[in-house]
Amino acid sequence: MTIEQYLLAYSGFSAEPGVCHLVVSRDAPGGPVALVGELDDNPGTSTTNAMERVASAIAAAPQTPGAEFGLYQYDPQGLPDLKPSFYAVVFRGASRFSMPTWESVDPTSDEFLAEATDLVRAEDYSSRALHGIPVIDATERALVVSQLGPPASVPA
Repeated sequence: MTIEQYLLAYSGFSAEPGVCHLVVSRDAPGGPVALVGELDDNPGTSTTNAMERVASAIAAAPQTPGAEFGLYQYDPQGLPDLKPSFYAVVFRGASRFSMPTWESVDPTSDEFLAEATDLVRAEDYSSRALHGIPVIDATERALVVSQLGPPASVPA
C-alpha cells in the first residue's frame, strides 16, 4: 500500500483559507482512502466545520484518490475527552458530499489508519512541524487562477 501526504489549503467560512494535513492511499485494501488531520495552527475554518468543502477539494485534486474514496478525520483534541481521536466520516445527504456524520473509530481496526497513525501527532501537529510536505492549494482563488490563468501584467 502506497501512502502519500500533503498539506491541503481549502476554502472555508472565514477570511483565511483553512489548512489541514492530508494522508491518502489510492491502493488501500478497502479501496481509495483519505485521512484529514486538523492542524493546531489551522488559520481558517476547522476541518470539522468545512468537511463538505474539504471532501470536495480532495475529490478535485489530481494528487488524490479521485471522486470515490473512504474518508477519516484525525483530531488531536477530539471530543468528548479532548484527546487524540480518529473518526470515520460518512456523508448521508442527497448529494455526494453533504450532511457529514462522524463515528469514532479505532485506528488499529483499519490497515490504512494503522499506517497513517505514524504520520499524525498528538502534540505540535502544525504546518510548521510538517515542513517539506507538498501543498495542494484548493482554495477558491487558486481554482479561479487555474481556470482564468494568472493576472495579466500591466504595462508600465
